[in-house]
Amino acid sequence: MSDELEDLQKLLKLPPPPELEDQEPDENRIWIGNIDSRINEFTMLKLIQKHGNLKHFDFLYHRSGPDQGKPRGYCFATYENKEDAMKAIKGIHGKMALSKKLVAKQAKPQVDDINNDAKNERTMSPASTSTMIKAIEEKLQKLKRGESDVPPGAIAPQLAHSYGSAPTTSVLPHRDHHNRRQQRFAPNKPKFSRR
Repeated sequence: MSDELEDLQKLLKLPPPPELEDQEPDENRIWIGNIDSRINEFTMLKLIQKHGNLKHFDFLYHRSGPDQGKPRGYCFATYENKEDAMKAIKGIHGKMALSKKLVAKQAKPQVDDINNDAKNERTMSPASTSTMIKAIEEKLQKLKRGESDVPPGAIAPQLAHSYGSAPTTSVLPHRDHHNRRQQRFAPNKPKFSRR
């Protein structure tokens, strides 16, 4: 069955499906950075093709923000073999391109964006979510009845002085300099009071 699929792909000149395609080795992939913003994708492609058979090329652009559509200043190139990749690193690294020296290095292994999102995102199981909601509701009921076991100021230390405890200097902003400046330039207030 797989032979028939390969024959059909060759006949139609289709790339292999992702599940059958082997991952390209990281040793053939290089990172090129410090690219001048005036260099476009075509120019960079022509520059790196001189160093060997190129398998894949990624020139990155800003997707959003004020620089949307502008080059990010780096790209990735994957060569057919490790020798071409090493030759490209030696040939490109330190080469002046417009006003900047290019930097070429072996690319670090690719990381799945899906895995990164899962690590960065806090997830709670439905049981723990409902437990948290119940705990918050109980806390609100205690606060309404005045039975809170939380000392004043523990929830918001900035409000501690409103519950009777002495304010700390770290909570209150320093405004003496600002107040003096306002008093000095107040047009209707006399500077000295006369008796």
